[in-house]
This record gives sequence, C-alpha cells and structure tokens, in this order.
Amino acid sequence: MQVSSSGIGDRIVLVQMHGSKSHGCGPVAQSVFLALVLGAVIGALPQEERNEIASRTIELCLRELFQFRLVQTDCNFTNFLWDSRAQQLFLADFGVTREYTKEFMDSWLRLLQATASEDRIACAEWSQKLGYLTGKENELMLNSHVDSMILLATPFKLTTTQPFAFGFGTLWADIIAQIRDNIPLILKHRLTPPPRETTV
Repeated sequence: MQVSSSGIGDRIVLVQMHGSKSHGCGPVAQSVFLALVLGAVIGALPQEERNEIASRTIELCLRELFQFRLVQTDCNFTNFLWDSRAQQLFLADFGVTREYTKEFMDSWLRLLQATASEDRIACAEWSQKLGYLTGKENELMLNSHVDSMILLATPFKLTTTQPFAFGFGTLWADIIAQIRDNIPLILKHRLTPPPRETTV
C-alpha cells in the first residue's frame, strides 16, 4: 500500500491510499493514516482554533461544490483530522463521491447568490431553472420555498456577523426550527420532487 497526499493550497490536505483492499477505509489503512497525522480533540482546543477548523471545513465543502464539482457523499467525521502543529485539515477516504455538471453548479451558485441577497424574484427563477419549482406553484408553496431558501443562506449574507455560530442555542438553531415549520406545507403543496442532483 502506498500513501500520498495532495494539498488544496496550504490549508487542506487530501490523503490518498493506493493498493489497499480496504480502499482507504479499513483498519490497516486507518492505522497508517493515523501514524501520519496527529489528530486533535476539537473540544479541547481554544475557540479561535475551533473557529479555524470550521472555516476550513466550510471552505472544503464550497470548493467541492463550486470548484471541483466533486462531492464526498459518505461523510464520516473520523475522516477529518486536524493537525494543530501544521494548522492543516486532513481529509482521508474520498472514495464515495458524486460529480456535478458545470451548468448545474453554476446555476446553483446563482441561486445561492440570490438567496444571500434576499432577491425573492431571482430565488424563484433560479429555483425553477434548477427544478425545485415548476412555475405553477400556489402562493403558499412559493413563499414557503423562498423563505426557507433565504433562511438557509443566512451564513453567506453580507449582513451576517462572522464567524457564524452553528449548534444548539444559536441563531442557526432558530433558523432550522423555522425551516422545519415550513416542511409540512411544502410537502403538501409542492408539485415536483427536489432535483435528482440534490438527493443522495
């Protein structure tokens, strides 16, 4: 078995394992990986460093979506290790992925931009282009969909204080509760399932 790594800048490192029967997931490959990277217990780190880890993870997710258009679909938190000494995030086991077309991701970026700027008309238009809406929805469904999308984009709004806090007792928890309240109405009135590309 051979182990190699490739960097995404100097902030994130992808570890690849070749010739392993476990495809990078089994105990042998995992032990080799752990020998290479000293993983830190996140809860024991200073808040500033924990914020940096969250920032790197979100950066990785966004680059997977909009730069590489290749997304890890079987995420396991044990495959994300943080090296405090090098200040690098290591990602192992990138075997289960899904590829997206440039057209789809470019359109999804336009949707994200529309929702982050709270442009309800553009949000509805890009949602229809992507297949979330048909254009024949009633007002209740349309408003619930757009409201939910704008809420989801809160971390990306220029008016949102950074770093943005996720977890219990935060604004994000309140946002999730509001979106959850919209789900029964959306399920009742929607005319089409979500785009195939957005389901795993």
